[in-house]
Amino acid sequence: MLPHRLLKNLTDRQRQAMQMRYAYGWRLQQIAWAMGTSKPSVLMLLRRAHRRAGFPIGLKGRIRPTKPRNIGVVSLLRCLRTDRGLDRS
Repeated sequence: MLPHRLLKNLTDRQRQAMQMRYAYGWRLQQIAWAMGTSKPSVLMLLRRAHRRAGFPIGLKGRIRPTKPRNIGVVSLLRCLRTDRGLDRS
């Protein structure tokens, strides 16, 4: 979790949310249910806690892999023709 000196700067709700998120590994929905708030409010609370503790705010979710390239559909027959040198076009 966070060093003790950084936890002193946080409010009680921020400290509670950080502990649930990072020490216990709870999801945002679980934290919101336990605190009696909504999921977006928990996200904003964690963002403010990160800012107050001096950490970067990188809470935009998981990093998504890049989208695959668009590859055109080619007929298998055309591939076979080009392998044998039969394609005249």
